[in-house]
Formats: sequence, C-alpha cells, structure tokens
Amino acid sequence: MLIIRNIVLTMAGLLLIVYGGLVLYAYWPYGEGIPVEQLASAEDKFAEDYYINPVCNVPVSKKNPKHIVDYAGEKVYFCCDGCKVSFEADPAKYVKA
Repeated sequence: MLIIRNIVLTMAGLLLIVYGGLVLYAYWPYGEGIPVEQLASAEDKFAEDYYINPVCNVPVSKKNPKHIVDYAGEKVYFCCDGCKVSFEADPAKYVKA
C-alpha cells in the first residue's frame, strides 16, 4: 500500500482518498496502474470539492457547508454552529499565519 498524504493506493490498484479513517472517494482503474500524475489530480479534485474545517479538521463539502466565514480574504467552511463560534472567538488559533 502506498500512502501520499490523504491518498491510498492499494496493492490491487484501488485508489482511495481517506480522511480521519473515512473513505471519501474511491477509484478502481480495472487493474491498470495509476500514474503518479493521476494521484495528484485526485487530490486536487478533493481540494476543489472539500475544505478542511480548521476547528475540528473534518472535510466540509464546499457545495453544502453549514456556515461560510470570510477571513483574511479566504472563505472558511464549517460543518456546524459550534465550529463557527469557536473560530470567530479566536481565528488566529485555527488559521496558520
């Protein structure tokens, strides 16, 4: 098994995008090898569709977040009220400078 950040390529060739032990995306190339470039593009696709909530580190769908806050010119996506409130109380604690 090959692990690159949140991407796992199994010996059988199954590509998984994993976060916090959950499989978020799976790709089966019908037994063909997956070029490294495709691994990078799968991670890019994940980044396009999901944002890692800085409070609880859970992936949040950019299409259906509970809350969005604009902070320092960036949109920050949240999964719940509690994470949004915690972030707004001390954003510097959660955002890398």
